[in-house]
Amino acid sequence: MATRLPAAKSNSTKAIAAPTRRGRPPRKVYINVLVKATTRDGLAKLKASGSLASQGEVIDELVEKVLSLKARSGN
Repeated sequence: MATRLPAAKSNSTKAIAAPTRRGRPPRKVYINVLVKATTRDGLAKLKASGSLASQGEVIDELVEKVLSLKARSGN
């Protein structure tokens, strides 16, 4: 299972603004999908630049951001 690396700054706005999670933690599942080589390379670059532990965490963050944008725009 992937684990998130500790944040570089403990007083970041993201840590302060993050809501407290209640209930069970999200379940981790595996997916096996075919992607382009450029997508795989992009995931690796985002993983390195975002200090994430895995490409799966990159996908998790991207999906979360897209869903948040869609919720704000009403789509």
